[in-house]
Amino acid sequence: MWAPLAKLLDHAVITLISAMRPRYLRDTAELAKRDFPGIIERWRGARVEFTPRDTRGRREYFDVRVETDHALIETECFRERADPRSRRLLVYHHGLGEHPPTRTFDRLIAGGPDPLDADRVLLVAPGHAPGHRDLIERLARLDGFESLLLCGVIVAKAVADRWRDDYDRRVLCGTSLGGLVAMTETLFEPRYDSNVSLIATPFLSSQFLASSLTRLIDPAFRERTSIEQLATAIDLDDLIGRDGRRIVMLNGRHDTMVRIAPLRAWWRTRPGIEAHELDISHLSMLVCAGEVRRPLRQVLRRELEGALDGATRAAYTSTSTNPT
Repeated sequence: MWAPLAKLLDHAVITLISAMRPRYLRDTAELAKRDFPGIIERWRGARVEFTPRDTRGRREYFDVRVETDHALIETECFRERADPRSRRLLVYHHGLGEHPPTRTFDRLIAGGPDPLDADRVLLVAPGHAPGHRDLIERLARLDGFESLLLCGVIVAKAVADRWRDDYDRRVLCGTSLGGLVAMTETLFEPRYDSNVSLIATPFLSSQFLASSLTRLIDPAFRERTSIEQLATAIDLDDLIGRDGRRIVMLNGRHDTMVRIAPLRAWWRTRPGIEAHELDISHLSMLVCAGEVRRPLRQVLRRELEGALDGATRAAYTSTSTNPT
């Protein structure tokens, strides 16, 4: 997609959202004592309950209840059967604020030509009912954002456990927030053979304070918080990929919400991560899903088939535009 148009699309959507004055992170407390590994530990013992709701065509819908010692969260998911004989499972988590939450799933995963030979599960993040009122309230606090992220991680693990006997190969994939869910799932007791991230970043501080998304952050929070302070509190770059675990990332050169420069430098320090740059912005799939769907499905098809088991992948190069 033509770079200026791609960037303009990102800025236009942010402008529309900012007109609603969401003021994300307005109620966030001091950051000095935050400990993300400790926050993860609090979620490890979460209890997840799936309650069958109904079946529509090939989709089985479930209400999902996540309970920890400090939170009770209700959300939903569905499983779509591709073939009763399929032994492959693709679990997908959508992006933050996506409405309906099936939008990128239908455009990138389920729709279009050349479908993937795998059963599919869509994980729906809490707060994504029409109107997003609950979501806006969650995003008023940093721990609300973290609850969205870690709820996604915990439910993804529970899905893998629930249907563990039905599949020989499992891949976790997500877009934006969902991509961060896919990467974070690798940090403790990973359940998936491969984790694939689309337009996501572990550098949350720059996403919140140095991108087009910054206009949605509460002005008082921006004034009292430096990128360095926020990076120490919430960035995940030091944790993700450190052990060489298999992760595939696809990011956009023209993304105004996820800065590509720090990712390029970071990828070179993470030999376990296979990275691809696409000529897209953060929201390009709204108007040109095919440009994203083709390379994404190349990666997913290969990962679902386990084609690289035991093989060494090529290191990241900044000229990589398509999966090979």
